[in-house]
Amino acid sequence: MAVSHAAGTAWDGKWVSVGSESGPVSPAPDASAGKQKPTNSAGESDDLGLLDMNLGELSKVQVRTGQPTNLNAPSTEISAADIGLSDASTTGGLARLAPSVSTRRLSGINLDPQVRGYHAGQLVATANGMNEIKTRLDIDSLLSQIDPGIVENITVIDGPYSSLYGPGFAFLNVDLLPVPRYLDGLESHHNTSFLYGTNGQTLYVRENVLAGGKDWGARFSYGLRHGNDYSTGGSDSFRIPSSYEKWDGLFAVSADLSDISRLEFDYIHCEMNNVELPGVVYDLNNSTNNQFNLTYTVQQDPKGPKDLVCQSWFQQTRYHGDALHPSKQESLYYQFFTLPGYDEWPVNTQGRGFSDSMGTRFLRTFGDRDSVQLTVGIDWRRYRQYYREVNLSEEGEIILGGGDVYGIPRSHMDDFGLLTEVLLPYSDTFSVTVGGRLDYCNTWLNRDDPVITQFADPSEAYYAPGLSEPSNLLGMAYVTTKTKLSERTTFNTGYAFAMRMPELAELYSDDPWVPFARFGNSYYSGLSELRPEKDLQFDVGLTTVGENVTYGVRGFFSLIWDYIMPVPGFIDYSPPGFIAAPSVLGRDFSYFVPEWREDLVTGNVNADTNQAGYQYMNMNLATLGGGDLFCEVRCREWLSVYGSMAYVRGTNWNPVVYLADDSWEAANGTLIPIGHREGLPYIYPLNGTVAFRFHDANRERWLMEFSSRLVAHQTNVAESLSEVPTAGFAVFALRGYFQPRQNLRLTAAIENLFDKYYVEPGSLAIIGPDGLPIYMPEPGITLNLGLDMRF
Repeated sequence: MAVSHAAGTAWDGKWVSVGSESGPVSPAPDASAGKQKPTNSAGESDDLGLLDMNLGELSKVQVRTGQPTNLNAPSTEISAADIGLSDASTTGGLARLAPSVSTRRLSGINLDPQVRGYHAGQLVATANGMNEIKTRLDIDSLLSQIDPGIVENITVIDGPYSSLYGPGFAFLNVDLLPVPRYLDGLESHHNTSFLYGTNGQTLYVRENVLAGGKDWGARFSYGLRHGNDYSTGGSDSFRIPSSYEKWDGLFAVSADLSDISRLEFDYIHCEMNNVELPGVVYDLNNSTNNQFNLTYTVQQDPKGPKDLVCQSWFQQTRYHGDALHPSKQESLYYQFFTLPGYDEWPVNTQGRGFSDSMGTRFLRTFGDRDSVQLTVGIDWRRYRQYYREVNLSEEGEIILGGGDVYGIPRSHMDDFGLLTEVLLPYSDTFSVTVGGRLDYCNTWLNRDDPVITQFADPSEAYYAPGLSEPSNLLGMAYVTTKTKLSERTTFNTGYAFAMRMPELAELYSDDPWVPFARFGNSYYSGLSELRPEKDLQFDVGLTTVGENVTYGVRGFFSLIWDYIMPVPGFIDYSPPGFIAAPSVLGRDFSYFVPEWREDLVTGNVNADTNQAGYQYMNMNLATLGGGDLFCEVRCREWLSVYGSMAYVRGTNWNPVVYLADDSWEAANGTLIPIGHREGLPYIYPLNGTVAFRFHDANRERWLMEFSSRLVAHQTNVAESLSEVPTAGFAVFALRGYFQPRQNLRLTAAIENLFDKYYVEPGSLAIIGPDGLPIYMPEPGITLNLGLDMRF
């Protein structure tokens, strides 16, 4: 977060997360602007935020992660203190500290976040204002290009309550580590972090170099992550193919152009190599991401709003992968895609592509802090994408589909937006925020792309998604209120309507392999005539902050018309009928149209290895409803107890199945209602966290935390999609640190303390050690050891 500063103030751009005198409260974004953080004897800020505090200050440090902020909008801030106490290896893992966020593992280095049941296509993620996007549904997440080691804080906005970042139903806004300022002129400092994990021999190293003066600053950060296959929990432990290599760099520089204006530049490079993707058709050989961000800011009051923001950015990811690694063949490909010795089956799948986003925005804010503030702005964003996938024989020939190229043809989407937001503080006890935006979106498709044109027999060529290039007008409007019922209790409400454009993958995908409904040999087809989704959401929340007890409860309900999702279409046999296929995971294809179920012909009915095809369509109505609660009790000066719980129920009120016609064009198919409602796919079940935190009551030089994470079973699933219920589990962890010197901190953690074998909801199917399909289990007991040195 870039924040202006008064001349002569020592500043390195890193805030400590402290609460009010009445208890720990996360500050709202930018609410702490202008507050100076304590510095150590070297003149460098303590990025951990705990090194130089006295006991009174320590009593105010936020010790519970994921407390809702004091924004009018329903939101959560994951602060620098929270991040400093986390050993998450992914930014998606950091986001999971918020009670409204759930995740799904994609690899040893990627967790895909959801917010209140909103999936990646409905979320907007930003890093220092740059829009972050997924390259593919199964390769990475919205935040996979942002390493946790360069994150200052994360704000999770739990609904369509911000007009500043583009159309979306919820927001994940990341502030990167800022650049320093130094009181006494030119200075430079550096720090080194090291973390080793025993399970999978994971290694993480980060080096930060800071330099600056009174009116300029620079930061360079380099990080390296390496991991091998991890071992599962339980008495019959085995390894999951999940190795990876990753390195990233951040260069950020900031210069004051005057007492009230500054110019900032960020460059991020992130590269992932040899990433094994268990349950996905191929492994990722390489993914390279580059991000450029330039921002000009005018801010007359260091503690007030930014008067003017002018920003432009560009980011791109290129990637390629294949299925040739022996672990991929053994753990997935042999049974789900190919048959050794059967010549008509592929032995390898190759994929390559790119995705990028670019944009610019101008924001002008009128008004001072603690008074009426009006923000108006315009912005433009362009998203581009293409992906090509081929299935190869031993000779390297394309063999499936008569030589077809699958994937997403070159295409892009432009979004032109007008926005506004008004903060109305009517009194010391009541304030209202009103905002909205209007967007015009249009798409473009390259009709000569090989994904559309390449067929073994051109006379039989067809492109199922269709060639439409939709243009739509989108709207967003919201009202949030905050009412102080007493000195300690606050009541919040929110009302919002928003729309979002179909993604390019939803519009133009042509049968690529995608692990939908937990199986990597699923595939889906887009529909270029999809309509935008429309979301109406209501929120209420109550928070009480006491001297020794803090608690809160929030609830929401959302109605989504024209909900976009894949619906059942086809079942292809794998293997053919003369080979018996396993059926141990509970798949049920009874809702698929019998006319397109080849498993009924081969005799391998409902087999785990059958390939399911899905068709993107608009559902009439879907709903999401639920909430979360939290409580923290400061039992003693040396003991705190806290807990949180979250629940979301997703419902598809009019589920359908797809009946294709002989033209194979998706728009010409027929939708057949199944006659009853069912759950939405990939909705995380009831879950909660309980933790006990012990610390040195006289001087915060050590801390120990015992925590438990509890997840209930999920039975409200999308049965028509062949989604199966999931089992519940409880896992425990022990974490702590010891700080022998002011500039040295030692950390240790034992994850999955009792070495439990468990499977997360949404985990993908792989082949287990006995040769039968299983759902991918999570890592077993893991000892993490780390140190942080600052100079």
